[in-house]
Amino acid sequence: SEACSARLIGGPGWTDDERKDALLRWLKEAEVKPRAEVKAGAGHYNGNLARAALMCYNALDATRDPRSDSRLMRSLYQGQMVDPMKMIESAN
Repeated sequence: SEACSARLIGGPGWTDDERKDALLRWLKEAEVKPRAEVKAGAGHYNGNLARAALMCYNALDATRDPRSDSRLMRSLYQGQMVDPMKMIESAN
């Protein structure tokens, strides 16, 4: 749980299995795959940049989760699915 919290993985409604799966995906994307590609000569890997990008993704993913407490942020992201013109017309 602490490892997930440090990486902004999950939210209050997440189960232990969901957290473990997300942490395994984090390790695969931030450590395992890049090391293999650098060993194969595929270029340079900036671990700090990759971790920052993944933390942003995890924060956004947790916000969009319907079980999260972030109602305002979730409504902003889910609001993109609604036709804005219909929203304007219904407000008038």
